[in-house]
Amino acid sequence: MTFRSRTTTPSSARDDLGVRAGTDPEPSCVTEDERSFRVASTGTSVMDLQGIAQYSGPPISLEEMERAIAP
Repeated sequence: MTFRSRTTTPSSARDDLGVRAGTDPEPSCVTEDERSFRVASTGTSVMDLQGIAQYSGPPISLEEMERAIAP
């Protein structure tokens, strides 16, 4: 671990997680016990989510959307 609390991940682990050196994989850390934890890549980029919530109804104005979410 470096002075800035960074670690080096072996290239084989980076390959398994699907991340490249120098990228921020937005890992999910799970504590296993008091001396160990598990790091898992979410494997999902915000760009991967584009288009998953599709709307097939009539066009809705911004004002209608704001009214729908107003308390």
